[in-house]
Amino acid sequence: MGYGFEYCIYTQDTGNLAETVIKYFESFTLIPSMSFWKGQVSTDACVTIVSNSPCPERIDHLIEEILVRNKSASVVLTILLPHEIVYAVRSVGRGEALRGCIMGVSSIKIPGSKEARQSEVKDLA
Repeated sequence: MGYGFEYCIYTQDTGNLAETVIKYFESFTLIPSMSFWKGQVSTDACVTIVSNSPCPERIDHLIEEILVRNKSASVVLTILLPHEIVYAVRSVGRGEALRGCIMGVSSIKIPGSKEARQSEVKDLA
């Protein structure tokens, strides 16, 4: 079985991030990291959630809780559609969650994939 959606939330980890995420998702990956902003070090993490179907409501609620708990203005959310290799990157602020503005989108067609073959046929015509 393939998975269709990968959500990555980049945020500050104040020590209770895993406890917050587990309220909304039973399986996820939490990768700790350090960030630097104007010379200051911050303990951060990337929460990765892989899902067979879209789950925007749960992601929306999770982000809102993270923003409230961390007393922060925004998190970064990336959405990867592994079968299409499409990246959507958003900066998400309080009150906008999945309604945040898209910062950038890129799409890659993998050689030999259905999309790439269709593109080749169109180019030959």
